Amino acid sequence: MSKYLFIGIIVILFSFNIVQLYGNHIKYRLPKDMVPNEQTARAIAYNVLLAGHDDDDKEKVLDSYNVTYLPQKKAWLVHKSIPEGYLGGGFEIVIRKNDGKIMEYHIL
Repeated sequence: MSKYLFIGIIVILFSFNIVQLYGNHIKYRLPKDMVPNEQTARAIAYNVLLAGHDDDDKEKVLDSYNVTYLPQKKAWLVHKSIPEGYLGGGFEIVIRKNDGKIMEYHIL
């Protein structure tokens, strides 16, 4: 029992020393372009807006989204306009390409 306790204490002390020595130098880098294409932008918008829909409707809903790349913002604009005469139902979401952050969100 005391042998395992001694080994456990050594492992814990060693772990603390590694964190103290190298903790400030360990950095996680996100992969480049977390949202590389229109399909990924559509999927993010779907999950933000319509997570309550049945899976049967998912493909139909995703196909109705319009996606445009905005090079000046390095972001995707996912939007759906509403037909004239209808109230509500449209939206615009701007999703940053490199990390997937929702930069703008508007319900029309």
